[in-house]
Amino acid sequence: MHITITGRLGSGKSTVCRILADKYGYEIYSTGKIHRQIAAEKGLSALEMNNLMATDLSFDHMIDDAAGYFNECIDREWIWGLYENDRLAGFIGLHPEGSMGMLEILPEFRRKHYGYALEAHLIGVHLQRGWVPYCHVVDG
Repeated sequence: MHITITGRLGSGKSTVCRILADKYGYEIYSTGKIHRQIAAEKGLSALEMNNLMATDLSFDHMIDDAAGYFNECIDREWIWGLYENDRLAGFIGLHPEGSMGMLEILPEFRRKHYGYALEAHLIGVHLQRGWVPYCHVVDG
C-alpha cells in the first residue's frame, strides 16, 4: 500500500506520517525532509527555499536528485513523468484507492498542454486495465 500525504508548510504532514509509521510500521519517504536538509545546508529557511525554487529550478533538481524514490515510483507505474529534453516537466500519479491525482507541471513547462497530455495518458492506462478513470479536483 502507498499513501501520499500532501499539504502546505507546517500543516502537519510529517506528524501524520510519524503516527502512521509508528502504528503500522510504514516506511516514510519525505521530500520535505530533503527540502529542509538542503535549505539548512544553504543557510535558508524552508520558506526561503520555496521562494527560490519558484525561480531557480536548480534547487528543485537538488531535491529530485536526492529523492531517487521518485524514479522508482515511475518505474513501478505509480507515477508517470513527462520529460522535455531529459528534464522532468511534470508528473501525475495514482492514489492508493486508484484515483488519478498528484498532477503537477513544473513552472517553466506550464502553458504547453502537458497537464492535458498526462491526464490523457493516465485515462488510457485506466481504460487498458479495465478501470473507470476518476479523480478528485481540489482548488488551491
